[in-house]
Amino acid sequence: MVKIVHNFNINSIRPFFFRPVQGDVLEIGPLDRPVIKRAKYFDVLPTEVLKEYADKVGRVPENVPEIDFYSSNSDLSIINEQFDYVVSSHVIEHQPDIIKHLRQVHDLLIPGGAYFMVVPDRRYCFDYYLCDSTPDDMKAAQGNALHTLENVIQHLTETTHNKALLHWLGFHGSKVNDKASNELTESVKSNLEKGKYMDAHAWQFTPDSFAGCMIEIEDLTDLVVERINRTLPGLQEFTAILRRPV
Repeated sequence: MVKIVHNFNINSIRPFFFRPVQGDVLEIGPLDRPVIKRAKYFDVLPTEVLKEYADKVGRVPENVPEIDFYSSNSDLSIINEQFDYVVSSHVIEHQPDIIKHLRQVHDLLIPGGAYFMVVPDRRYCFDYYLCDSTPDDMKAAQGNALHTLENVIQHLTETTHNKALLHWLGFHGSKVNDKASNELTESVKSNLEKGKYMDAHAWQFTPDSFAGCMIEIEDLTDLVVERINRTLPGLQEFTAILRRPV
């Protein structure tokens, strides 16, 4: 039975969640806010380019850690090592092929190793109006190198504000736009056909729906749900642990 519980501490969700981590650790996608201070890091850009990107988007370049591995298409198979733990924060929802991502994480873990994740809860972020993802959605996305036209259009038109506390209070705001214009649709379609990556949340979860999805695709990932911590009041993310069986 999957254990779904309340998190440890509303003021320090990440430090308390990851404090037990000891051993070899890989963190995916740290940008300028790494969860683990002593780890090896993977991102889509090398260190100096990532610092330039951080500066461009208003983040803190000085906080970008040294990137040990990078791949522009998020291909974790370039890493020829295994780890006791893999860690990511707000990463899994961006994967065009979530099953491939989880399978690659499995291969990076030693037997008995664990994948620690911080995942946005769609009810308390800009994904509020989007439906929970399903196992069938995940299976259908196998082989995707880019987000689908539907995913990108939803991200650009059917999302709302990203203020967690307002969502908790019931103020969800309006969608950016209920319907995409023909011009926007054609522009996105053209970019995707050219192989251009367009970022989006491809996956939307609550703690319960995430648990259900991970259990349903367990035979495809070989990762077992160990624990899911419910989203705390005022926050917009929950935490989860998947483990590679011994």
